Amino acid sequence: MWGLPVVVTEAAEFKDKFLVGAFNLSAQLFDREEANMVISTENTNDFEKNMILIRCEERLALAVYHPEAFIKGDLTKIEVLGGAGKGGNNGE
Repeated sequence: MWGLPVVVTEAAEFKDKFLVGAFNLSAQLFDREEANMVISTENTNDFEKNMILIRCEERLALAVYHPEAFIKGDLTKIEVLGGAGKGGNNGE
């Protein structure tokens, strides 16, 4: 979209919402611990049921240096500039 990277998420807190900002200039992601994965068949009766438990985790921290560089909003309340599609200046 406009030459910018777009990230789509299924996270409930972002349903019908958007977040844009200068991520490279205003925030930094710290990797506190590398990703690790643990696989186990020794949880109660998982071995007898032929089940495997997989746990993956990574510890991250997000530092936001300039919160004013980010804008969030509701996608359902966006109005089209110029009134396009609502009888406005839409090329007619």
